[in-house]
Amino acid sequence: MAGRPTSWLMKPIPPGARFDPYWLKIGTDVEMEHTSSRELAEIIAKQHLHFEHPLYYAELLPMEKRLKSIPKPALANFDSEDLWTVWRVLAVASSGVCAYHGYRRNESVGWALAWGLFGAAMPVMAPSIAFAQGYGKPKP
Repeated sequence: MAGRPTSWLMKPIPPGARFDPYWLKIGTDVEMEHTSSRELAEIIAKQHLHFEHPLYYAELLPMEKRLKSIPKPALANFDSEDLWTVWRVLAVASSGVCAYHGYRRNESVGWALAWGLFGAAMPVMAPSIAFAQGYGKPKP
């Protein structure tokens, strides 16, 4: 894709680049937490050691240990699946609220379906608009 920035993780290591065997082994072991391929883990470790710093893993391991002793903020315990679940529940509730508004406002099942879809697609904005229109009150 033209114009897309290339991450340093996608850049090839220059031929002849040298790595400290100790830090390369440590780095490969660390990167195994992200993949089951030892070869890929070694490539990632080489990229960190070449493009970031030759002592990348010397600093990474103590930093990770320090961070584990610091309590996480409450929202850090939410994973993306939790947030998607909240969004889905909100979308279903919004769909019902908006369908009711569409039916009552226009006395039409078609408008109820349209408002219900709008509520599901935009679960924050659609109910706000429905309440601004006088929730459930017939169209003047």
